Amino acid sequence: MRKFNIMRPLLILAVAFFAKNFTTFICSLFSASEGLTSNLSFIAMMAAAIFTYMRMTKSRNRR
Repeated sequence: MRKFNIMRPLLILAVAFFAKNFTTFICSLFSASEGLTSNLSFIAMMAAAIFTYMRMTKSRNRR
């Protein structure tokens, strides 16, 4: 069994957190409604997390 890498999940969480905050900030600048801002932020957060996970597993499989 491989040694567990604590940095990988922390990096995915950090990317998702910053993507959500950035999207909320941008939507707030354009005066979007609170509901729309929340929905767009969640979608951006999930997309960023999935993208980061896919990039990490792709680079791990190439070794």
